[in-house]
Amino acid sequence: MTRSRKIDNMRRSRIVVLIPYFNDQASLCKLIEQLSTASFALASDILLLIVDDGSVPPLENAIGEEFRSAFPCRVVTLKRNLGPARAIAIGLASAVNDDLAGIVVIIDADGEDNPTDISRTHCCIG
Repeated sequence: MTRSRKIDNMRRSRIVVLIPYFNDQASLCKLIEQLSTASFALASDILLLIVDDGSVPPLENAIGEEFRSAFPCRVVTLKRNLGPARAIAIGLASAVNDDLAGIVVIIDADGEDNPTDISRTHCCIG
């Protein structure tokens, strides 16, 4: 297998969990805890891509080791609130432009989405 094919396979196996975020750090912490305890029987690596939709203070200033120790994490900070649809669009553009993943999963931090659905979905398409 060539080096470029190995890199391409690694990108395809990576799952980016795209999380639009606005001023609710407690819910985000709970989601990350749920993600880390969910049974991801995956051979994939997971990257959190959090789009901070104009929070005050910005999430990047408040982010602690509990975020970064569970999963690799990238934060995209928007200067003002643009709404969840625009935050998701910006996050998807970031994931595509930076060639971060083969699979992007969008999940809200508000508790409506079940993190265990990620492994079920991955099994269906992987």
